[in-house]
Amino acid sequence: MTTDIGKLLDKGYKVRLNKLGVPIIHQWHFVIPEFRDSRIIEHAETKRKEVLKAKMDNPTQYDYIADDFDIVVKVAEDFKFEITRTIRESLTDAKLNLAVREVKDIDWNQCDSEKSNNIKRKVKAVMNDIGDEDDAFNQIVNMYIESYIKGMEIMRMLRVSYAAIYEDVYSLEQAYKKQVTIKTGMNTNKSMNSKIFNDILDDFEKHLKDSCGYFNSASIIELKIDIISMWLADCSMMFRK
Repeated sequence: MTTDIGKLLDKGYKVRLNKLGVPIIHQWHFVIPEFRDSRIIEHAETKRKEVLKAKMDNPTQYDYIADDFDIVVKVAEDFKFEITRTIRESLTDAKLNLAVREVKDIDWNQCDSEKSNNIKRKVKAVMNDIGDEDDAFNQIVNMYIESYIKGMEIMRMLRVSYAAIYEDVYSLEQAYKKQVTIKTGMNTNKSMNSKIFNDILDDFEKHLKDSCGYFNSASIIELKIDIISMWLADCSMMFRK
């Protein structure tokens, strides 16, 4: 038999050598991005039976197929370690695009009244005590509340699925948060609130780009806004009134 074991492995086969050193295929991994349709399992089972029938009908020709041959469906989540390593070590130009990972259903209960009030108070201070009925004020407040909830979900996703990347982002966020507290807390001139806030936005985005280059531009912007929202909500930003 002239089967090339390297080629079999590249194509998604799980191969073992028998006692004679002949590669025997026990599994074929069917890799898909996400599992959304049960018909995929039905299709895999149909193909498994076809392979075993072919082996039964012609055992000599298909002697490299194991009697327990199976087709296993694999999704991106099954390769999170490999994906994380590839992204962090820049082995490819792949980017972890958080911006497209929209939180489908915003659970507003995740942002309690205390957090919401903190965001409203800080935004109002930056906008020079603008009135509560101002449309722009309310639009921005709602955006930051939604971003706060999305940010919590994105950080949870990173912590669960991409632990090493989570540590990168979390470490930067915690270190920079101290600077935010100092910069805003030491300001005694409320007319400078807006400038300080915008300077923080620009500078933090630069730090994200420098420290987490495996994110694309859209994800950097998404992360920046979401993390800023967390600082507004938990009072790391202390603007003068």
